[in-house]
Amino acid sequence: MPADLASSRTSVLDLAADLANGRTTSRELVDAALARIADPAGEGTRTFVKVYGETARAAADAQDRLRKAGYVASPLAGLPVSLKDLFDVCGERTLAGSKALDDSPPAARDAPVVSRLRAAGAVVIGRTNMTEFAFSGVGINPHYGTPGNPFDRRLIPGGSSSGAAVSVSDRGAVVAIGTDTGGSVRIPAALCGIAGFKPTQNRIPRDGRIIRSRLSQRSRGSGFLGGHRVFGRIRDRMATAVPCEDDRE
Repeated sequence: MPADLASSRTSVLDLAADLANGRTTSRELVDAALARIADPAGEGTRTFVKVYGETARAAADAQDRLRKAGYVASPLAGLPVSLKDLFDVCGERTLAGSKALDDSPPAARDAPVVSRLRAAGAVVIGRTNMTEFAFSGVGINPHYGTPGNPFDRRLIPGGSSSGAAVSVSDRGAVVAIGTDTGGSVRIPAALCGIAGFKPTQNRIPRDGRIIRSRLSQRSRGSGFLGGHRVFGRIRDRMATAVPCEDDRE
């Protein structure tokens, strides 16, 4: 295992404990993640299709203030989290790793999984690359590039949640949200040397992500895309999707 990768093996719970004990801050974690993403020698440009730099820093500062005041929403509060580009983010187009959806309308609201993350205090740091329409376990994307495997950049990362896995292995995020029907979280997690967790079917709402009914109008032979899966563990939060203007308050 490369020395740089070996040195990054800090668990989600360890980082949450560091935040709780004042050994680090959310802003420090987010700044470090953004630096990793921006590193020209790294895989940031192929791993992320969008980075929320200033928004993430502002959210981290807000979580640090809340923690100082004694309020911690969940174990994820203050941790940088990436989203697979299959989930709706209010006011943005969900492209699902393709160019075919460039003219699709922006999402009217966050997907429930995104709303729950925000309610839990997670800092959404960016949207990650993926296999086009999630139709492969290899992880190759001809439009946005293919993130290199952390063990050998010449090798594939696995898919379809390729960018999700690499974002965690390369420390561009602490936790990543992906999807998994036939292994689209578990395959890249295994290939990138991290943990991939597939929860019970229907445990997490499937609303607000690209599904067959939206793809069938543009792509023949499209199949069903499964429910939300996570790299890491999310405390269940009761939150519903709300219109954009409310999400940004």
